[in-house]
Amino acid sequence: MIESDDGHATGAAYPGGGRREAIGIPHPIRQTRATLNVGSTPVDVVAHETDTPGLTYVNVHNDERTAVEAGLVVIGRHGGRVFELQHGGVRNITFSIDGTTYVFDPNRMFTEAGVRKTLSDLGRFSEAALQSVCAFAEEVLASFDLDRRGAVVTLHNTMSGLFSAESYRAGGEYAQDVAAVAVHDGADPFDFFFVTEGAVHEALAAAGFNSVLQDNERTRDDGSLSIRAAREGLAYANAEARLGHLEAQIDMLLFVRTLLDGRAGS
Repeated sequence: MIESDDGHATGAAYPGGGRREAIGIPHPIRQTRATLNVGSTPVDVVAHETDTPGLTYVNVHNDERTAVEAGLVVIGRHGGRVFELQHGGVRNITFSIDGTTYVFDPNRMFTEAGVRKTLSDLGRFSEAALQSVCAFAEEVLASFDLDRRGAVVTLHNTMSGLFSAESYRAGGEYAQDVAAVAVHDGADPFDFFFVTEGAVHEALAAAGFNSVLQDNERTRDDGSLSIRAAREGLAYANAEARLGHLEAQIDMLLFVRTLLDGRAGS
């Protein structure tokens, strides 16, 4: 069962079943929220937590709901925590400072270089906006409490379009940023992992999952959490699945959990 902010069960049931493993004993999930501000805009950091230690899962794009639902299924079975940013049900965050409006991608806010680029790409840039977003990102990271964790799993959904695991193959838009790519025949290239450690990549690929390994030395700094995690020695895996592919994304999370759960921290 899932519990609301006041600790009462909502009665919501976890979807799915019959995947790679037997369903475990459900762990009640409690939900809390903290409101942070970036400029004039409030953003809720919503924490879904169990009393059972487990991996930390993070979602920052508020329109990628399949990803959050998949994360809740997995922590309900095995414990852990899901954090999500809620900001109006959209991908990007819009805010204003002194009457000027700015837009940024919250998946590009975890380094200063990334913040500079996302502000410029999506509209206006100013030093005041840069400082505001950087400060907001640090507050968000502090709320995740990753300093005491050895691993983090991000939750994303791909939309209809060109971005997939194929984008990282030779000749693709992001080929220069990665060290290895595994895309299996017959597998949906929109369902894939993006990871920072070679051993994790190899295990995922051997198990039949599409996987992309970041080149931690040569990758361009786009401000994503994968860049920050690699710099700080934190194991990182992004489970990216096509929007609506709930079963596939749950399978992905169940498997990557077997690789990283021992590094979840407490």
